[in-house]
Amino acid sequence: MKKYRNSLLILLFIFMVANGSLFCKTEFIKSSLTETGEGLFINNSLSTDPLENRERDWSYHTQSPVLSSLKIADLDGDNVKDIIMTTYGHQPNPYGAGFVYAIDIDGNDLPGWPVEVGSPFSATAAIGDINNDGITDIVVGSWSALYVWDSSGNLHPGFPLNYGGHKSPVLLNVDDDEELEIIYPSGSSLYIFNHDGSILPGWPVSTTYDIGSPAIADIDNDGEYEIVAGTFQGPVVPESFDLFAWNIDGSIMDGFPFEACGVIKTAPAIGDLDNDGTLEIVAVAYEETDEDLLYVIDPQGNLKPGWPVAVTYGRLSSPALGDIDGDGDFEILIGGYVPSPTFLEKLYAFHHDGSAVTNWPVVLDHAGSAGNINSSPIIADIDGDTTSVEILVKVHNHVFALHSDGSLVAGYPYFLDDESSSGTFSPAPALGDMDNDGDIELVFSSHSGNLVFLDEEDLFFPDFEFWPMFKHNRFNTGYNQPEVFTGIDDEQVINLPDLYLDNYPNPFNPTTTISFSLNTENTENTELVIYNLKGQKIKDLSPSLCHPEFIEGKGGKYSVVWNGTDDNNQLVSTGIYFYKLTSGSYTSTKKMILMK
Repeated sequence: MKKYRNSLLILLFIFMVANGSLFCKTEFIKSSLTETGEGLFINNSLSTDPLENRERDWSYHTQSPVLSSLKIADLDGDNVKDIIMTTYGHQPNPYGAGFVYAIDIDGNDLPGWPVEVGSPFSATAAIGDINNDGITDIVVGSWSALYVWDSSGNLHPGFPLNYGGHKSPVLLNVDDDEELEIIYPSGSSLYIFNHDGSILPGWPVSTTYDIGSPAIADIDNDGEYEIVAGTFQGPVVPESFDLFAWNIDGSIMDGFPFEACGVIKTAPAIGDLDNDGTLEIVAVAYEETDEDLLYVIDPQGNLKPGWPVAVTYGRLSSPALGDIDGDGDFEILIGGYVPSPTFLEKLYAFHHDGSAVTNWPVVLDHAGSAGNINSSPIIADIDGDTTSVEILVKVHNHVFALHSDGSLVAGYPYFLDDESSSGTFSPAPALGDMDNDGDIELVFSSHSGNLVFLDEEDLFFPDFEFWPMFKHNRFNTGYNQPEVFTGIDDEQVINLPDLYLDNYPNPFNPTTTISFSLNTENTENTELVIYNLKGQKIKDLSPSLCHPEFIEGKGGKYSVVWNGTDDNNQLVSTGIYFYKLTSGSYTSTKKMILMK
């Protein structure tokens, strides 16, 4: 596909002049928060001409409104990730049906897809092998039922279940039975279903109000998972709402529920923000004012110092966590907007102590964009420079990409026509090295179901992939440490105990030894390559791999010495370099420093 593209260093884009009547944020907010809490899209008097500000590899149009976010996962077992999205029905009656799409990276429907049901999908699907049979499944609820399909579009036995839902499910093995359970909010109840549709003992649990999409982690470090979710209703009333945390037996954790200022409509996020070994919970709440509040809460249900902070109209943007300033801890990214009279999107970034990151928040002032950000930001290195990460976010008619200093990435904002459609939530992008070729792929969707795929030429570095999709991963855990969830159904093998990649010494001068192990004795397809900070290949060490000393049952151990020279045997300069090991489906990249 890349041979048909010009260099990404030259990206053409055309800016259009905003029409002040295109989008009225105040009217949109009031009308989109319905009594049942389901998503709502509105056809406004929006009229724009389509703009092509850069070349796309392909596009795919569902002709259906989209309020959910994109997921990428290897659905058909070919070691290449696919794109999964859910939609409403086709126009002109989108409320009478719902579709689930599974699309390969060439823009083709996978066999058996899409599937159609009798009610819309506003929830984002969770992807995983729920019964541990080696076949990846898609799990998602429509307005009227919970569905589980295998990779070929066949319904699982016991499904659908007559539990409608508007919020995204989570998949996780919570009871050590070698199978994934389905954590699923339906109205004011939260269920945990086994793979056969039976309900886990102690569940469901119920609250006074509707329950939002949960996040899951071992919050209190007791060896068992806890489930965190907010509560909400619509229309909003002037009273407080609770953030709950449940143990796996269905009991409420000590210190919870936490009372927030108002409705908690978006999914919380969980992570070790300050790198002290203790997890924190991040959630946004709002009442009838525009000054929504962002909370950070410890495992005992206490508010952390410096919080809450005001995030104007952050109510519809699920927080994302990532180290955007390179200081070793995590920042919080969340969307909002600039209030009257400008009504422009605003993206916030906070340190763990509640202080704003330098140069943030950023106002996304661009023609055709107006209103609050109602999608989750995405955090990863998309330009392959490894000097900073980027933040992507879907806004009205555009996808923005910002460097960690708040400046725009070249070629952005990317125009993506919403075709007069807007909604309670926007579809968050997704990204990753989908085809294992070492560079990055990006997938965007508009509200109107226009899906765009970009296969970039910039190198992909997994170490900088902090928040690659809505709710962080394909399981929808909302937790920023994916290695905890590896095992029975993980696409990555890099966390197995008999695999490692490291170099010593580091920093080094003038030589360092790169050591690694593999769980296979076949090294014919193994590559070890050195890159500089610009992503340029410096040295291919693959021919220099020494013979393995095999360990029975664990494959081989390898090592190779790099003497600080490039492929032309010229000494390279002092600085940061990256070494990338690829062997089959295994890929890992690490950093080293040459000091002279």
